[in-house]
Amino acid sequence: VLSVEYCNIDKSDLCGWRQDRTDQLDWTWSHSSTPTMNTGPNNDHTMDNSKGSYLYLESSSPVSPGQKARLISTIFRPYSSDMCLR
Repeated sequence: VLSVEYCNIDKSDLCGWRQDRTDQLDWTWSHSSTPTMNTGPNNDHTMDNSKGSYLYLESSSPVSPGQKARLISTIFRPYSSDMCLR
C-alpha cells in the first residue's frame, strides 16, 4: 500500500511503480535526449534542463505495432474520495 504523497520521477526508483514483466516493451528513465534521432525531448519539460527526468518508450524498429508497455503501481489508499494522479 502506497501512502498518498508528492512524488516525481526525478529519481530512478519511479516512486514505487515498476515495469510489468509480462508486457513486450519497457519504459526507459532518462534525463537527456533519446537514442533515436529526431524523436523524444532533449530533456525534462518541467525543469527544462538535464536535471529533470522523464519516461519514454522506444517506438522505432524493432518495435512492432500492438506491443504493450505497462507500469504497475501498488494499491493507493487516498486520504479522501478525491485523488489526482498526474
